[in-house]
Amino acid sequence: MTELFHELADNAPVMIWRSSTDQMCDYFNRPWLEFTGRSLAQELGIGWVDSVHIEDVERCLTTYRWVLDNGKPFDREGSFAGYFGSCIDIHERKEIEAANALMVSELNHRVRNNLASIKGLINQTSKTAETTDGMTRILNFRVEGLALAHTVLAQHGWQPVSLMALIGHIADLPDVRARFFVTGEDAFIAPEKVESVAVTLHELTLNARQHGALSNESGQVFIDLTRFGEEGELHLSWKEEGGPIVSEPQRSGLGMRMIRLFAGQLPANLDFRPQGLFCILTLPIKV
Repeated sequence: MTELFHELADNAPVMIWRSSTDQMCDYFNRPWLEFTGRSLAQELGIGWVDSVHIEDVERCLTTYRWVLDNGKPFDREGSFAGYFGSCIDIHERKEIEAANALMVSELNHRVRNNLASIKGLINQTSKTAETTDGMTRILNFRVEGLALAHTVLAQHGWQPVSLMALIGHIADLPDVRARFFVTGEDAFIAPEKVESVAVTLHELTLNARQHGALSNESGQVFIDLTRFGEEGELHLSWKEEGGPIVSEPQRSGLGMRMIRLFAGQLPANLDFRPQGLFCILTLPIKV
């Protein structure tokens, strides 16, 4: 029977220990010894408390693992005989739980921000749309910009996003795909800035389709990326050519207001050149 117990205990997927009534441990199974890297003789009694050498304490505090330890008293012939216990290495599970909690918190924050953004889109679009159909069409396009930002973030695991990849998604529309030209050095945008950058570029595209280079059959959009300074910033220049002749608008249209609304702390310099809109965005990047 003793041999069967040891076979079961040594092949159990948990670490098992036993103590007597004097709280001295008199048994550890093989998974325990493999986990600690110590021998049975070293662990017996109170030897298990010496598993961490005094010189290794600081290192262990920074490289600890989560272990679930449970003990239960047992009787022998009707009298208390000690404790049986088991330990399970749950480090990976705790890391997953922490990552999931962080993800849920981030998603809640983003959902609230998205609802506020959509509310702003509806209010701004309804003030200037001349018809219900026109409002629906433009609003749909703008909501697509928000959806695009989150699609790209999800594809990148909510990590910094390649600016080239983001522009590629925006330019990947059947009617404009062949008329976008991108040059320069790629950079990565922090996750919390992706929505602002995506919606701003999406709004520039909408403006180009309604009034600028993409409103005819021959216009083109040129985007160039140039790093500068030592603070992790980048100039994104947007240049339109081949569209209708451009002039300075008498008042700031909805499109330009939307660009400034979503750009937030991303400075946007707009130059209404006759040959086409020229815009420079200053973007914070991950260096």
